[in-house]
Amino acid sequence: KAGFNCDLLFLNCGTSDNIDSAGLRKFVESGGCVYASDLTDDIISRAFPGYFNFEGHVGEECKIYADVVDTELREIVGNKIMIEFDMPIWAVLRGSRGQTLLAGAKGSDYAGLPIMVKVPFGKGIIFYTCFHNHAQASEKERALLQLLVLKQIGSNSNSSIEDAGASIGIDVNAIKAMFRSNF
Repeated sequence: KAGFNCDLLFLNCGTSDNIDSAGLRKFVESGGCVYASDLTDDIISRAFPGYFNFEGHVGEECKIYADVVDTELREIVGNKIMIEFDMPIWAVLRGSRGQTLLAGAKGSDYAGLPIMVKVPFGKGIIFYTCFHNHAQASEKERALLQLLVLKQIGSNSNSSIEDAGASIGIDVNAIKAMFRSNF
């Protein structure tokens, strides 16, 4: 798709890759799916002006509870999930032209703010998370990241998280069992 030899493109926090904004925009517009995290906010803002409202790199190192806004994710992980921001700064998102999947829960400095969003663009989708996958991620954080990837695969193929998981050999029921205490 449009200069990238894939259907799902990951833009990791702090990437030093030189990403062509016009190429990225065309990739998504023609049906590609992008998963971008944390300090890729500048790349995403350049490629999709007006679609994301970032406040800047003003988030602080902390653990917060996030409300699981997306119905499909909530059925698997419960109403709330702990998110760890393990870096001294991270990109705070104030809003987007898409759907909020996770939002800061009441009681945190980030209450009500989107933590993860899904933004349609052309025939494709951009998933953006304020958090990133860190080296010492907990078992639950790794499971959440798997679910987010399955959500992206499902979005590309118009299938559920469960169906996307089954297609690549991931047992979503086993992941759901990890989050039973969240219900």
